Amino acid sequence: MEQPPASALSALDKLARAEEHINHLEVEFRAWLRHSYRVRVELDFQHRKVTKYVCQTAPLPRRWGIVIGDAVHDMRSALDHLAWALTIHHQRRMPAEPLPLGCSCWWRSVAFPIFLNAPKTWAPTQLRGVDPVVRDRIRDEQPFTARNHNEALRSDLWVLEELWNRDKHRSVLEIDARLALRTEWLPEERLLVGIFGAKADPFGSIAIQSASRRKDGPVKYGDEVEVFRIVFENEIPNGPLLKAYLRKNAKTVCDMEFDKGLVAPELGVRKTLRRIHKTVSALVESFLPDLYPVRRIARSRDHCPPRR
Repeated sequence: MEQPPASALSALDKLARAEEHINHLEVEFRAWLRHSYRVRVELDFQHRKVTKYVCQTAPLPRRWGIVIGDAVHDMRSALDHLAWALTIHHQRRMPAEPLPLGCSCWWRSVAFPIFLNAPKTWAPTQLRGVDPVVRDRIRDEQPFTARNHNEALRSDLWVLEELWNRDKHRSVLEIDARLALRTEWLPEERLLVGIFGAKADPFGSIAIQSASRRKDGPVKYGDEVEVFRIVFENEIPNGPLLKAYLRKNAKTVCDMEFDKGLVAPELGVRKTLRRIHKTVSALVESFLPDLYPVRRIARSRDHCPPRR
């Protein structure tokens, strides 16, 4: 396949920059985890109870919201750059900069539309200069094509649009710390319950009476939260060893999430960004063949209506 024109490379460059922001955030987050949480294991021999607590000891850096906003902006811009590339390819011309001011210049409205609700007719002004066949394919990618409204709200493109609008128009994206426990047991917890909770107990009279763990959710800076509790039937086996064992891998239970005002709150920030990046990258790649064969694009101050 031929090298895409500069306008298409612009969209790919934006995606590459977004990935750099996401990777940088991942590195900083892992470094932050090394000193941001304290784990405490409490042994209650009288009630044969072992409880594990987690406490956040360092606040989330506020500047991470700016890094996240930069990644969001680059991904959203990649879609607009794609719309621009599709437009100049179909029109076979590119307006000279600077573009004229005022609503008479239709080039100023070129963008990639993202609609939550289906319009009566699919004729967005942002795509008036795009090939009609390509325009219909863009319709098929819209959030409103989901099976229901809830799925549309949680679609990657709509989550991207919401994050972009908040960061662009209102405030830096706010993030909170959370316990990323969900329903899965940590490896050390699963093994512990598997050993002492088994019917054929290799430790004789030692067995687990009950085991419970907290579901994922927000955790406030400075608060200590119970995350895991087991109650033995007769006695606690080897308290110091058990205590040290349960303190292992505690960092794996911590994550960060967007504040409750944003859509898809059950997803962590890192998973959300990577999922959106994957979706946008696939979408851009799917439209690159429509930019072939590479045409000679003329620069002109002719801002006449677009060709159909």
